[in-house]
Amino acid sequence: MEADSSESVPSESVNRVGFIVNQMSGGGLSKSDRLFIEDLREKLVADISYTSPVTGATQCLTDLSQYSELWIVGGDGTLSQVVNRLAALAHEPAPVVHVLPTGTGNDFAFSLGITGSLDAVIKRLRSGATKMVDVGRVEWVDCGRDEWNERSFINAMGIGLDAAVALRAELLKARFGKSAYVIASLVALLKRRRVDASVQFNEERLSSRFLLAAICNGRRAGAGFFLTPDAIIDDRQLDLCLLEDVGLLRALWLLPMVKAGRHRGKEWARLRRLTRGHFLIAGGGTPMHIDGESVSEAVSEVSVKLNDRQVAFRVFN
Repeated sequence: MEADSSESVPSESVNRVGFIVNQMSGGGLSKSDRLFIEDLREKLVADISYTSPVTGATQCLTDLSQYSELWIVGGDGTLSQVVNRLAALAHEPAPVVHVLPTGTGNDFAFSLGITGSLDAVIKRLRSGATKMVDVGRVEWVDCGRDEWNERSFINAMGIGLDAAVALRAELLKARFGKSAYVIASLVALLKRRRVDASVQFNEERLSSRFLLAAICNGRRAGAGFFLTPDAIIDDRQLDLCLLEDVGLLRALWLLPMVKAGRHRGKEWARLRRLTRGHFLIAGGGTPMHIDGESVSEAVSEVSVKLNDRQVAFRVFN
């Protein structure tokens, strides 16, 4: 059953707790992690639902409005699917999200400040504070199509190189783990498809050839690349990173600088704060990802804005 219409009707959620668990996240949960999660679930007397290889978290715990707390065991992809459902809720209050990061990248958990072993994270979250966090919204058209698609994101969306990396990393994660993103980055650079685009953000317009264009809520993406190192997840703004196409050899030289977030002020990088942006891509389009998941191999037009609704997260004190 789809989790859309049922989530628009208010229901009693006092002290009801739900778990959504991606058992295959990050290559699969260890035995000790499974025990920690099961012990916590029993203590909280929580409902539990496991993601599907086909539908992910889109159908877990059908009516999320019934819960006061949601514990998400997984990575950025699992979290993104849950946030999309929460952003669609038509009433207040929504559940408070507790993230147990077990994915390959865990980039948004990092921006939340949630790091450490699973048992340590559980202890600190149970005594933590609640933070209202921004959510982005993407609308796009694929090449050769007329209909618009739309989806929310919690961490980042991107076109160009980082989208090509996301697509390749998905195929490599099971074998190489976190190293999949480094390998995918090198392969994507060697086979890079330049992005000729017209970009509008705030009152600024420009047309150029880019290596990548990303709009982020969190500080980092792609398993540790600090594309927008100054991003703040609750400032009611999104952060733009535009990297110009500088040629293969120079791009390989500059990649470690971008990964460390040391590209502020460089002539080949533009970092901006915004509430909405628009991309018009020339030629045959370019790949796009949302929260690390490849959603299109060739988009022609993309519009991004800040979602009206924020989502509540539990963070460390």
